[in-house]
Amino acid sequence: MTTEETEKIYSNLRYQVEYLLGTELKMRRHFDMLAETVFTKTRNMISPTTLRRFWGYQEAEVSVSRHTLDVLSLFVGYRNWDDFKQHSGQHTEGEEYSGSGFLLDIRRVKSETLECGQQVVITWLPNRRVVLVHEGSDVFRVISNENSKLRPGDTFHCAQLVEGQPLFCTDLLREGHAPMSYVGGKNGGIQFIMYSA
Repeated sequence: MTTEETEKIYSNLRYQVEYLLGTELKMRRHFDMLAETVFTKTRNMISPTTLRRFWGYQEAEVSVSRHTLDVLSLFVGYRNWDDFKQHSGQHTEGEEYSGSGFLLDIRRVKSETLECGQQVVITWLPNRRVVLVHEGSDVFRVISNENSKLRPGDTFHCAQLVEGQPLFCTDLLREGHAPMSYVGGKNGGIQFIMYSA
């Protein structure tokens, strides 16, 4: 396989990870969140530094390890890196991703389709319930919270809601704190109900 072909498959893998997360990975804290989410889902660890290198966020003359490729392939729904490579021709960047079994036939809502002012109730185990209002541009504000670490008044970016998958919150703003990332529903994912604006 040529260097160009290998990079094309790497790019495809990065795209599928971002598609599953619902956001592009652009900041250091995004990679911290991804490392935690990958470990939660696969029980395999990849350091945020390794992820930043693979995305080209952090320059390094280090080849990508088989472990990293296997774990990221597992994360997006394949058995391992060989399985991902075998099926990588079925998907290219910019197309709707459906190569992974665990996103098929699952209710998903892209935030850009929500009306400004629309409310969403999100629940996850055990007994977590958060009411959000969509403020436009993929930004949500927490209205009320039961038993989660989110607080009323928090705002965050979330590109999509996927039932059965975690809630990925980036650029979470809370008075007195630097921007953070937050993942809700790591075990078992979320359920949600939407109300008209």
